[in-house]
Amino acid sequence: METGAILGDIDVAQLLVVVFFIFFFGLVLHLRTEDKREGYPLTDPAGGSDGEGFPPMPTPKVFLLREGGMVTAPHPEEEAPLAAARVFPFPGSSLDPVGDPLTGGVGPGAFAHRRNEPLWYSPGVAQVAPVRASPGWTLAKGDIDPRGMAVVDTRGAHAGVVTDLWLDRGSKILRYLEVEVAEGERVLLPIYHTDVRRYEARVVLKAVRAAEVAAAPRLAEPEVVTSREEDRINAFYAGAEFFGYESARRPPRLAPWEKGPRATRRPA
Repeated sequence: METGAILGDIDVAQLLVVVFFIFFFGLVLHLRTEDKREGYPLTDPAGGSDGEGFPPMPTPKVFLLREGGMVTAPHPEEEAPLAAARVFPFPGSSLDPVGDPLTGGVGPGAFAHRRNEPLWYSPGVAQVAPVRASPGWTLAKGDIDPRGMAVVDTRGAHAGVVTDLWLDRGSKILRYLEVEVAEGERVLLPIYHTDVRRYEARVVLKAVRAAEVAAAPRLAEPEVVTSREEDRINAFYAGAEFFGYESARRPPRLAPWEKGPRATRRPA
């Protein structure tokens, strides 16, 4: 027999190729099984049967959390309320919101039912918190402070007054403006959906009407925002950004021939 041969028709190289393919198949099978710990079995949000597919669901595994406690995966998914209807009568069809698109849970207005606990910056310290509850944190020197400014929409309607700022300790950025929409009632407004105008001393909403800000999701605790609440708040304003309201959009730019009369200088 030749060097490296085990039997007459089998040598070490052939055996290594077979072992490699068996290992690679097992690795892919393991990874595809493990990635089913979140989001499976698949469910059609507009109704329909669950889909497990191949390989089957993995056996439950317990994970210890950094902030304490534990969670089991896979775990039953808590479905968010969905106010939508299929555009076409077949699974996988696109959905149209039914009623108010800001709360319909569709498209950019969709949100997941994450854990109803805050994200943790360190054990016992929330990552997102108001400045008033964050000793040692303040605005960077030279940045505009919108506290006390009025919040208006693109047509000038009054929505409320900024009472505080909510910061992200992990990213070291401002995430939300706290707006008092009525006496004793405050909501969070994502700063990315606003235009803070220094010289006008006001905050302009980009895509939502002033009256709609009062309908934004409320917090259960005045100085704590949970992951689930953050998703709902951001989905509310993202829905406004995408679906929009005619009264919230800026008036279209008029063509020169559509403009009204202009003042002209009277000849001497």
